[in-house]
Amino acid sequence: MPVLTVDSAFLQKVAEVSKWNQQPTTDLLTRALDDYIKKIEWEKLSQEMKAFQSMLDELLVEYEGKYVAIHHGKVIGVDDDLSTLHNRIYYDMGSTPVLYERVTTEPKREIVIRSPRLERRE
Repeated sequence: MPVLTVDSAFLQKVAEVSKWNQQPTTDLLTRALDDYIKKIEWEKLSQEMKAFQSMLDELLVEYEGKYVAIHHGKVIGVDDDLSTLHNRIYYDMGSTPVLYERVTTEPKREIVIRSPRLERRE
């Protein structure tokens, strides 16, 4: 297992937060790192979406109706079937964040999820 070295000031801060949050240090660090990794993944996918949008006219000429995989602003895979494309890319790259999009001029469907609202009964 890898060893992580941190300075004493950081370790002291983690211990303080752990104490007032009543959370074990390992849980705090695991949650913080997990949240940070998710943030980085979303930022990467946002950049890939911008790249996809900027390339859309070119992609429509060559790949209309197909699914593309975008990584570092470049097409790294194409297929008629999303699942097949995803499996092939995952086999090569593991869990690296990759954008999968269908090349089309059709607008994306907007999905609205309504959450329940609690009201006080009188």
